[in-house]
Amino acid sequence: MRNYILILLIIIVYGQAANGQEHYITNLYVYDCFLMNPAAAGGDKSCNTFNAYYQKQWFGMDDSPSTQLFSYQFGISSQLGSGTYIYNDKNGYTSQLGLQQSFSYEIKLLDNMRQKSSIQFGLSINVAQSRFDQSAFIGQDQPFDPVMSGGTESGWGINSNTGFFLKFNNHHLGMSLTNLLPQNNPLYNNDYDNELPADLNIHMGTWFKLSSRDVFLFPELMYRRNKFADTRFDINLKLKMPTYNQKLAYWTILCYRRSMDHKIGRDLSSSITAGVNYDRMSFGIEYQMSLSGTQNYYGNGVQLVVGYKFNCNNFKKGAVPCSFQDVIYDGIKRKH
Repeated sequence: MRNYILILLIIIVYGQAANGQEHYITNLYVYDCFLMNPAAAGGDKSCNTFNAYYQKQWFGMDDSPSTQLFSYQFGISSQLGSGTYIYNDKNGYTSQLGLQQSFSYEIKLLDNMRQKSSIQFGLSINVAQSRFDQSAFIGQDQPFDPVMSGGTESGWGINSNTGFFLKFNNHHLGMSLTNLLPQNNPLYNNDYDNELPADLNIHMGTWFKLSSRDVFLFPELMYRRNKFADTRFDINLKLKMPTYNQKLAYWTILCYRRSMDHKIGRDLSSSITAGVNYDRMSFGIEYQMSLSGTQNYYGNGVQLVVGYKFNCNNFKKGAVPCSFQDVIYDGIKRKH
């Protein structure tokens, strides 16, 4: 009986890794749209941008989920942008190491004193190695099971994403499709694993300044759906508060995530991020609060965000990048 339970747990872990292998990355879109939509890669062509993320969940549990990601973006030309990220994710006995390269191309639609509009198209290729460590299931206290090899199984997979990103003055609208290719990682090609579905992500937002205070607001919505009718809806509000010191600014992000799979939906999680910008450095800490019963049992999570800009020259007027850190904020410079 114990062996059957063990095998069932392994199947569940495999299935979760196969179907949700990129959501821990695309969820970072509130900091940088390029992580969800390749069309936003290199959106801020006035600077080279380096960002780092570290996420830890379920404190107090052995082998709790953790993710590290490093990204780099720059403008190749006035129309072409590049974005690269490498990540490492570990969840229990499974882990994944991956690399993604994205390119975007921007077409100007309007460019005058009152209206600035453009559309960007993007394409990305990613490769990832998945690993499953079975050593913990083999030992003196564990009965022999021919299903368990006792070693580490691994496999490589390749996939692709695409999208577009429309900007009009202070507003933006984007759509991306992730996991365009079918599952080709041999680690997941068996009768127990579901196929890897493509995700449709739609996001839109704007920004404006409060008339009575020197505070900038950035509301944003995101809708995600795949062919298994797995849907999610996010509401985000970003605030930017500059100070008398032109190099110093404070910011915060409020997020609410809700599943739309049931008739009345279901709360998933909420989070709050507090951050500070000084000169070209940016630092933030996010506290994630689970709203579902299962995740409440395991606990909440924390994420650290660090950004740095360099080679900042050839300031690009009129740009309204989706990245929260990149937006900081060309609009402020134009208004003050």
